[in-house]
Amino acid sequence: MPQPHHSPDDNSLEIVFSRFERHTSFSPEIFTGFSSLRVLTYTASIPMIVDMLNQFETVECVFGFEGVLAGLSHILASQRFICEELTTAIQGLEDQRKRKILEYIHLGKARFFVMRGAISHSKLYLLESPTKRLVITGSANWSKRAFSGKQSEELVAFENDDKAWAYFERRYRQIRERATLDIASPTLVKEVVRIEDVPLIQHAQEAKEGLTVFVHSPSAQNVLSLPRVLHTVERLSDEYKHALPSLAQPKNGRIQFNAPLADKVVQLVKSRKQKGQEGEEPTWLSINKETRNVFLTGQAIPLAPEWSAVESDVQCLIEYFENFRQGFVGDIAQHQRDYFLFLCWFYCSPFVCDFRNDATIQHNFLFDFPQFAVLYGKSNCGKSKLVETLMKSMFGHYTCMDKVHFTRTNLQALRDIRRRFPVVFDDIDKKRFTDHATELIKDEGYLRTEYPAFILSMNAEDHSFSTEIYKRCLMIYTRASLPGYNVAAARSLHKSVTAIQNRLTTALYHEYLRRMLDRLAIKPLPSDMLHYSSEIVTNIFTQASSSPLPHWCRTLTIDDYQGRAYDKIRTELKQLYLSNPSIWKIGRSEIVLLVPGNSRELHRIIPDWILKEGSKAGTIILDRPQLESFLQMSFRRAWLQRFFPKNNA
Repeated sequence: MPQPHHSPDDNSLEIVFSRFERHTSFSPEIFTGFSSLRVLTYTASIPMIVDMLNQFETVECVFGFEGVLAGLSHILASQRFICEELTTAIQGLEDQRKRKILEYIHLGKARFFVMRGAISHSKLYLLESPTKRLVITGSANWSKRAFSGKQSEELVAFENDDKAWAYFERRYRQIRERATLDIASPTLVKEVVRIEDVPLIQHAQEAKEGLTVFVHSPSAQNVLSLPRVLHTVERLSDEYKHALPSLAQPKNGRIQFNAPLADKVVQLVKSRKQKGQEGEEPTWLSINKETRNVFLTGQAIPLAPEWSAVESDVQCLIEYFENFRQGFVGDIAQHQRDYFLFLCWFYCSPFVCDFRNDATIQHNFLFDFPQFAVLYGKSNCGKSKLVETLMKSMFGHYTCMDKVHFTRTNLQALRDIRRRFPVVFDDIDKKRFTDHATELIKDEGYLRTEYPAFILSMNAEDHSFSTEIYKRCLMIYTRASLPGYNVAAARSLHKSVTAIQNRLTTALYHEYLRRMLDRLAIKPLPSDMLHYSSEIVTNIFTQASSSPLPHWCRTLTIDDYQGRAYDKIRTELKQLYLSNPSIWKIGRSEIVLLVPGNSRELHRIIPDWILKEGSKAGTIILDRPQLESFLQMSFRRAWLQRFFPKNNA
């Protein structure tokens, strides 16, 4: 019976009927003995591609797209994204592996294709040799993670099945020949992919009769569920939409794209960029731990800094931390220790995704690897300047998001497009935090190869957080600050911090990255990221400083932090007891707290292991032993007398 023929833009859904024979665990050995590999996927990892090049004589990959390509701007954006992913990954390869893949590309033994509109969601692997054939299809994209067995993936294989081979090979060929464009080898060696490098533009300029591009009607999508690729493509597409408002409107789901139209697209996009109308490229950070390559928005970060520059940066940060003794009031020593703890977490934050991914897969304690840091407390305590200074030491510039963009949708999008580059918001108010951050903070099932940490600073003193937030975030609360009346000290500190920031380079952080990657290459991911990070920082400070280290510069553990995470709540409860002891009814095993008015807010912020059942409006019942342990005090009259000897005489 003849097989039905389908064009690549056919929307039909097909079912392949097959019989179950056996199952087995996946092993790379299944690829042994084949000389040719053809892949249809919509994501792939370069390490996987390079491994396959070492095994097969020819490798071919067609990249589909998991979203809706509703117009020319979407098609251009998706193709540019795939080209950027490939070029960034190839740049990150060590020299020998890079030469290998570029040689295969030059000889035509490795070819890469992108869709020109007709979407493929399929994952298909065709392996062939003179004596055998194998079809593999299923849910796994072409990456080491997907084939590692650590994700929930399924594959179905057809071994030396002529009918299956004929069907799937024809399907692959139809998509590749009628719905794709190959990526030119010169594009794959470029540092920056521009509009003129996009395959659709290049092929249209070369084709005598132009190209037919297939588009689909847009459909509503849940933005919160979109992965990084879709968010990035949507952002690029929005830029192109503004540049191409009336060009190439689809007719019957098709666009006829030719050389004059391609030239016009390039001209409009470049003109818009020259006028400063093109959207700003968001800063992103990518780290390949295998190849030890670090890229900041496409530019390679060198990991061999001059030691004299490292020494200078260390001295700058020591001066910065010692500045807190100039005019600040409160517990200055603890203030310095807390901010150094934040430094160690912040320097390590680009690796938080690795720690959390590993903890999720290994079923380890995820709360030991906070993705969010919250700096809060009194005003004028130096939170904003701390983040600004540390970012300058890490990346050479300070990047902060406008708080109007602090919404659930934008936070999700930033998590998907920034890769490992930390996202900073300053002066977030309580309502905005509660409305938009809580859901993301509690999302513990997020698994992506790269995603960023978030840093939030809050100036208001009335911030309070639930136990669910405290145990998931790095909470840095400080009571030390610069009094508003001390204008002379404020002026002097501003001048000093500005001078320090002007002297700072990125040498210290590049040395930190080098040592971190060295460690990760020989040791498994640590169970205590703060200890791991603070060891590296203090070792660099020790070697780069000619003087003994200050008291605040020391190795830390996650227990050091978690012991202080609830400091603000401790302070509030102690102050409430000291200021109004009559509302505390102390029993043998429990304490009844009679709160005037609405007790809901206080009830919400008290750690749940201290609360006992039976609390209601105006009354909070607390477990006495747990509360005494938490406050590190005993509810006895002798304790009160030490604080109020006259009142209790």
